[in-house]
Amino acid sequence: MEKNNIIINIIAIVLLSVVIFSIGYFLGKNKIINNNDIQQPDTTYNRIILDSIEYNIIKKDSIIYKIKEDAKQEIDYAINANDSVTVMLFQKLVSE
Repeated sequence: MEKNNIIINIIAIVLLSVVIFSIGYFLGKNKIINNNDIQQPDTTYNRIILDSIEYNIIKKDSIIYKIKEDAKQEIDYAINANDSVTVMLFQKLVSE
């Protein structure tokens, strides 16, 4: 009697599992997926933003390069200057 109850319980669990799996499978299979709701990234906008950032980086890099070159030229000019030029640069520095 007890063996019959165990067998009946196992069969009921298996049948219940099959029914639940079947219902889930058919509900999922019949579901319509609408791809129109998916928003594609705007690659043109992203490209413009990236180009703008790249332009700003190049622009700032060129400004930094120009400042460094100007500083090098001023240092070379000051190092290679004679006494009168040095006095003139000192007076210019003091007056500013």
